[in-house]
Amino acid sequence: MDDRLNHEQKMFSKTNWEFTKKIVEGNFESQVSPILTLDVSKKCNFRCNHCVDQETVNKDNLEIDWGILKQLLVDLKMQGCSCVELTGGGEPTTYTHFKDLIKLLSLLQYRIALISNGSNLHKYCDDIINAPFDWIRISLDSSNAHTHSVVHGCGLNVFKSITDSVKKIAKYKTVGISFLILPNNYKEIYNCAKYVKELNVKYIEVKPELNFKDKEITQIDDKIKEEIKKTN
Repeated sequence: MDDRLNHEQKMFSKTNWEFTKKIVEGNFESQVSPILTLDVSKKCNFRCNHCVDQETVNKDNLEIDWGILKQLLVDLKMQGCSCVELTGGGEPTTYTHFKDLIKLLSLLQYRIALISNGSNLHKYCDDIINAPFDWIRISLDSSNAHTHSVVHGCGLNVFKSITDSVKKIAKYKTVGISFLILPNNYKEIYNCAKYVKELNVKYIEVKPELNFKDKEITQIDDKIKEEIKKTN
């Protein structure tokens, strides 16, 4: 279990701790982390006002060259890397070679995780189900299509597409939902938790917005606390 993509085990698993200890001791020679966090794309099809990557998303050099990435993944595997977490930067499923990437990671026997806005899941449901994904986490941040559209700057039809795909994938893979607490969605925490439970997701992750300008976390008032309490 040490090498599985479990955030609770990631830092203090035996393999990661041994790797970290060597780095602290100054032993950098031929040291490769067992887990690679990979930002394959700076493209995103959402326009979230709270995006922490606003300054770089959809700008120049939008994605990793496929030829370079293929060789990198082969080399890292040979040096001991065993897990890849696909995240962003941007939305990883917008990567031009996303389907090929899943196939290559499967062929190289990597364990895989995905953090996504979920908008393109309908294109890759079967590929994800048939690949060695340990978990998928979807940033939903809402309990209905209207709020989802407002929060993410996307069409009203996207919410149903995401939840339909989540329900399909959750039959075979561990799927979790992320809910970022914002001024325009905090009243929906409980309803979101109740809704996604019916989709067979394993958990909902609720977290406050982080203001990166002054490093202060958005204050959680009594109403928000009550919403969270109802999910327990």
